[in-house]
Amino acid sequence: MAWSTLVSVTGLALARLLDPNPAVISDPRPLTGLLFFCLIGGSAANLCYFKALQLAPLSVAMPVLSLSPVFMTLTSWWMLGERATAAGLAGIFVILAGTCLIYLGNREPPESGTSSKLGFVFALATSAIWSVTSNLDKQAVRLADPILYPLLLQTLFLPVFFYVARRTSPGGKLRLSLPSPAWPWIIAAGLCEVVLIVAQMTAILQTHVAYVIAVKRAGAVLAVILGWKVLGETNISRRLTGALLIASGVAVLLL
Repeated sequence: MAWSTLVSVTGLALARLLDPNPAVISDPRPLTGLLFFCLIGGSAANLCYFKALQLAPLSVAMPVLSLSPVFMTLTSWWMLGERATAAGLAGIFVILAGTCLIYLGNREPPESGTSSKLGFVFALATSAIWSVTSNLDKQAVRLADPILYPLLLQTLFLPVFFYVARRTSPGGKLRLSLPSPAWPWIIAAGLCEVVLIVAQMTAILQTHVAYVIAVKRAGAVLAVILGWKVLGETNISRRLTGALLIASGVAVLLL
């Protein structure tokens, strides 16, 4: 993750240099405060996120992240004054129903049930944190632009990610050289991250944050399918039904 973030920072820096209309910040103090809180919140969310993936099956942990738009019906109203429409609330409710169905379908063996439930809690905590930091993202993008703000934030995240990579490496030493076959995947991941971040930051300027994040979380459907086909996870029928409910909720949001 550290290396792909370095690639994304490089890509964002190049995009910033090529931007014909770069933002000019007259007073950096408000943006500095937002960057600080986003760094703290993002670090906590990443920790919870990886613990969730470690403890719970992919098809359980990933769809639970779709709960963040539900939390945003409160946080976005409080922080940004954005009120969801009736159709928006209906779509978010369907997403919640799908997530609950996935959790109820988590019939794990007794020896792994406690671990899986703890993973669910970590995923839920991640969603709650993201429901706050996503609103901070919108405030920060308003002060900067969809390229400059993520460039600054990802640059701040770099030492955090490399520190974690060092602590989790064998012997506590960070490998500066990686196998050649890994680099194309790392570069591809970093460039995809650039596209994703810029698209998300541009989108949240155009509409409600909760709607943008709800559409983003529709990837839960793919996570369920990958968990089934690639990782061989079982008890998939109820989870797939829940994932399809999530996709239906996203469709309601787009009406």
